[in-house]
Amino acid sequence: MKIVITGAKGLLGKHVKVKLFSYDRYKESIIPLDRAKFNEGDFLLQALENADLIVHCAGINRSTDSELEEGNAFLAKRVVEKLQAVSSKPHIIYTNSVQKNIDNPYGRGKNAAHHIFKDFSTQNQYQYT
Repeated sequence: MKIVITGAKGLLGKHVKVKLFSYDRYKESIIPLDRAKFNEGDFLLQALENADLIVHCAGINRSTDSELEEGNAFLAKRVVEKLQAVSSKPHIIYTNSVQKNIDNPYGRGKNAAHHIFKDFSTQNQYQYT
């Protein structure tokens, strides 16, 4: 099972990575992506090829209002764009926020990312959590 973790050096991603690495059966199959790898050329594309599971933890939580709102949606769009170019159909897990329904830049950005993943998953028959 190939597992891709975005935001692997962030608060949530780091904990997901450590937990999964604690299981022997997953140690060899985890692809942790930090910001640099997520944004590096085709690295994200290569990581998603043949992936069984994506745990999307990448996000922006401290920045300008416009970056909070647009940046979180952009990260989801980037994952979806790359998924359209690979042959696998991994289960997508999005580690959203309890603030996703709050009308502020961060909440709107997280909610927009959720809808990007949800709509893509529905239209393309991916599992989404």
